Amino acid sequence: MQIVIDTNSLIYAAKEKLDLISELKNMGFTKIVIPKEVLSELEHIQTDKKQKGTDKIAAKLALQIIKFSKVIKKIKPDLIVVHGDRVEAMGCALVGSLNHILTGHVEGGEVSGTIDDTIRHALTKLSHVHFVGTHKAKARILRMGELKKGQKITVKVLRHGKTLTLDVQL
Repeated sequence: MQIVIDTNSLIYAAKEKLDLISELKNMGFTKIVIPKEVLSELEHIQTDKKQKGTDKIAAKLALQIIKFSKVIKKIKPDLIVVHGDRVEAMGCALVGSLNHILTGHVEGGEVSGTIDDTIRHALTKLSHVHFVGTHKAKARILRMGELKKGQKITVKVLRHGKTLTLDVQL
């Protein structure tokens, strides 16, 4: 079965953090079509100065998911690595997670005191491998319950002229 998705559906799904594509696939829709006009409209919303902040962010997330899904289907990676706390990284991590692709997150566990912390936390939850930069960040990820018993991760990070080696063995 085939379905066509419009702009408002994609924006709503992004705002509400709904996995629209997977839900449609679960309902038996095997071909999901997103017309070029919808992509153009999302790009316009993202760049239009008259649009509200949340609509712009939702459009940016929807576009990233659509574009990155195409990339993933084409190259079929074994690992996706995302960095930081931006909406674009969230789109990539969502695509990786939903396609059962190992996903790594660089700088998870950091804290800035802004909305970026919420996005970074969500990225950490969507990721399977964690590349942290400090012992405090490692401790935060451990408290989040992201590292499984028996999992060992060794990360070497050059920070402020020093190499930190962070080992986690549970």
